[in-house]
Amino acid sequence: RGAAGTALRPGQRGGPDQPSDFDGYISQAFAYLEEAERKHRGEDHKAITAPSKRRGDLQLATEVLVLLRSGGEEVGGPAKPWGATVVLVLACPNAERQLLMLQCLKCALPVADTAAQMCRAVVEDDVHRAQVPSLLASASSVIAALAQAIVTLVDNPDFLQPELSSLVQSVSRMSPSDPEALMSGINFEVGGFLHALSRKPRPLPAGLITLCHHLYNAAEVKFGVLAAQNAVVMMLLSRVVTPIVLRVAQRDGIGAAGLTGSISELSRLLQRIAHFAHHGEDVVGGGAGAPSDLPQVMQHVGTVRELVSRVLVLPADSSFGVRATAEDAEDGAMWIVDACRHWSNGLSASGAVAGSARPRQVQ
Repeated sequence: RGAAGTALRPGQRGGPDQPSDFDGYISQAFAYLEEAERKHRGEDHKAITAPSKRRGDLQLATEVLVLLRSGGEEVGGPAKPWGATVVLVLACPNAERQLLMLQCLKCALPVADTAAQMCRAVVEDDVHRAQVPSLLASASSVIAALAQAIVTLVDNPDFLQPELSSLVQSVSRMSPSDPEALMSGINFEVGGFLHALSRKPRPLPAGLITLCHHLYNAAEVKFGVLAAQNAVVMMLLSRVVTPIVLRVAQRDGIGAAGLTGSISELSRLLQRIAHFAHHGEDVVGGGAGAPSDLPQVMQHVGTVRELVSRVLVLPADSSFGVRATAEDAEDGAMWIVDACRHWSNGLSASGAVAGSARPRQVQ
């Protein structure tokens, strides 16, 4: 807060009479964090009671962060910082994992590099549990949920533009009546899209760049350089690019009653590229299981690997490039507290019975 008590956002500085407003904001956050940790060390685990009104300070957010940052050994998780977060993310319903990760990030972002620390810990644990690198960023993985949460957090659907809209429009005009010509045309358009994206000075938002760094660093230690690079390729194509392609197609009214054949084939091609980033060398000679367009697919894999190399040269940003507010952090903390109450009663975070669409009141 400023000298007059006016709330300031991270990154916002006051006038000449307020030279350290931003530092004061961060100091306030750490003061709450230190006080909450003292209470946490001196008392048994107690239920956190979320206030009925939204507050502009960080009191609830830092109390929640203390629990999220604690070790998870008491509940069967890793005995290291953010172990409790790992346990919570793995225990929550799969359908709500992305939303949980989003609220955890919102809760942590105003406090220095806390969100980046959380992201790194979650990624490292997911990599540690993976038996093979091709499982990293799979549909049910924590990394997939984290990537999708960061895309939502960035709240900028145009970060792949104008290249992505051009790709979708070009593909949508192709006729599916000739499958061979369709596949050739889509491969050509995808190649142009990937090359254009890789030439951008900053092809991805800061939050995704930071996630790429954490995933690559953790995977390289366990699986080696190429496998780590392929893991990032798979994450970007399967969990970032493909969902955005489908959203853009629906937003632009392409296949309003269902995806057109050409857009569906585009989605399948992107998934093939992600898959063969890990497995292409196994069938590079055209053996069993090799698609007819394998040579083109492997060219795309090489292009995305070049894109990943360019991304990893860019510095990671602990703020994720997002302007976070204390109000957003408190809202995120309230959501986490309420969600845990619902989950403990067999409900979804929205209050509906788990596995049912019928809402139910929690007593």
